Amino acid sequence: MRAETGRTAPTADRLTVAPDQRREGIEQARGDRGGLEHDPDEVWTEYADSAQDLWTTLAVPVLRAMLIAELEELGLHRRSLFAIRAGERVPHPRNRRTLTEHAAAFAKTRLKHAGQVPPPDDLVACAAYDKLFSERN
Repeated sequence: MRAETGRTAPTADRLTVAPDQRREGIEQARGDRGGLEHDPDEVWTEYADSAQDLWTTLAVPVLRAMLIAELEELGLHRRSLFAIRAGERVPHPRNRRTLTEHAAAFAKTRLKHAGQVPPPDDLVACAAYDKLFSERN
C-alpha cells in the first residue's frame, strides 16, 4: 500500500516490535555486549570550584566592604549587586571587569590611607587589602 507521498506505509509487523527487541537488535548490530564500557574521562563532567576562582576569592570580599550605593553608580541593578556580593551570581564579563576595577580602586585607596604602597595589579591590590584588613580584625 502506497501513501500519497510515494513512500510505503508502515506495515503491522513493523509497529508491533517490542522496544526491548528493538534495543537488542540495535546492540547486536553495533556489537554491544550489554554492559557499560566507557572511559571515565569521556563521560565525567568537571565543574569549576568557585573557591578556586580568583575573582570570587579576591575581588568579591572587597566588593562586600564597599557601600552598595557606590556600586549602584556603575549602573548595575541593586538586586544583582546583592546577589554578586553574596556569591549567588556571576556577572557578565564586561561587568566583572568594571566591578574588579572599582574594587581595586577602593582597595588601593584604603591601602594608601593605611600607609601601604598599593600594588599596580587589580587582583593583587584586592588581595593585599583583604590580607591587611583581615589581620586587623
